[in-house]
Amino acid sequence: MNDLLKYIVKENNIFTHYKDSIAMKRYYKNKEIDSKTEIVTADIGKINHYGYIRSAAKDLKTFRFSNDKEGFDLLWSKVEKFKKSNNLEDIVFGFESTGSYGEPLKLYMQQKGVILIQVNPMHTKRLKELSDNSPNKTDKKDPRVIADILMLGHGLTTIIPEKKIADLRELAQSRESRLEDINRVKNRIEALLAKHFPEFLLIMGLNTKTSMYLLKHYPTARAIGKQRINKLAWKVYKVSRSQIKYSKVVKLDQAAINSVGVKEGQHAYRAEIRRQLEQVELLEHQLGEIEKQITAVVEQMPEGRILRSVKGIGVITAAYLLSEVVDFKAYSVQKEIEKLAGLNLYEISSGKHKGQRRISKRGRALIRKVLYMVVLNMVKKSGIYYEDYQSYLKRGLKKIEALVIIMKRLLRTVYALVRKNEMFKEGYKIAA
Repeated sequence: MNDLLKYIVKENNIFTHYKDSIAMKRYYKNKEIDSKTEIVTADIGKINHYGYIRSAAKDLKTFRFSNDKEGFDLLWSKVEKFKKSNNLEDIVFGFESTGSYGEPLKLYMQQKGVILIQVNPMHTKRLKELSDNSPNKTDKKDPRVIADILMLGHGLTTIIPEKKIADLRELAQSRESRLEDINRVKNRIEALLAKHFPEFLLIMGLNTKTSMYLLKHYPTARAIGKQRINKLAWKVYKVSRSQIKYSKVVKLDQAAINSVGVKEGQHAYRAEIRRQLEQVELLEHQLGEIEKQITAVVEQMPEGRILRSVKGIGVITAAYLLSEVVDFKAYSVQKEIEKLAGLNLYEISSGKHKGQRRISKRGRALIRKVLYMVVLNMVKKSGIYYEDYQSYLKRGLKKIEALVIIMKRLLRTVYALVRKNEMFKEGYKIAA
């Protein structure tokens, strides 16, 4: 048994918690809470939270506490008093998957050595009606329902990132935010072009540096149509590094001359498209700075070097996986990692009907996103999973089904590498 982690084991249908100095890393998979466990739950709010404390035999009335140190200390004093008066040993803290308002409280409880258990809001929504035959949501009702879910054993161990991992998560979220912002600004540019120069979108699109260059210097159809074709083609040739052919420039020039775009309001249009392009430049600059910071952090981490040893996993992929999983060694079995990513399978069957098995998608979406993107490259001819992918397709699997299988295999591979502290070698694969 790993010296760092002491997991919950089942003896005579009673789950015994083997103590560890890092309590939040213990594996939680019990189907019932034993008589020595204290359950603490909270309904997270912006200004105030509502707490609830229960054991197998007793409970406290739901209480309100503020989202600050005074409120957190009040909660903890109640937790300690309840634990002592009821002769309890272990504490689990349950909460719904929420936004940023609950992060300080979760970190506070983690630093107290409490096991953090995250429950799916969908489960809370479905179970709350059973408690009083009403679907009404109330601050006092929800923490009790969360406790019921924990009693049933439905929850996922959660670790709040600290130190370098905390930096990585912040940076990963900042990167995603910038990418979303860039996409929104480009959507606004697309709306402007659809009105004033729709042909530009059909010929050039918006996803290349050449497109951004042309819009910056020649934002209107008239501005492009006025240029001598050879001069314009030469500029495009240099900016695109010879990727855009002369024939495409000719096509753009003719489209500009015959554009059906609205000619009215050109002065305001030029000013607005300039502002939007400036926004794109600023956001892309910020994106570059964030990615430099991500690289610097990943290169300092042994786990980062292990992940990057896998052919096809770059700095950004490694950073996202580390920031989302937090600690691969905190999970005792591969299935828990799959569940965290929402890659665990389910099916809906009834009677003679056997439903198709699908992934649950009830996990951290960013893990699935980054795994999907990296696997798309790994199944190409030069990729490490090309042969496996082709084998799955020959068996009759759909492309998406084959990709999901390989996503799970890749996740299990990096899980095994980090836990064993080993670098990837060609041929190192985990069985499906």
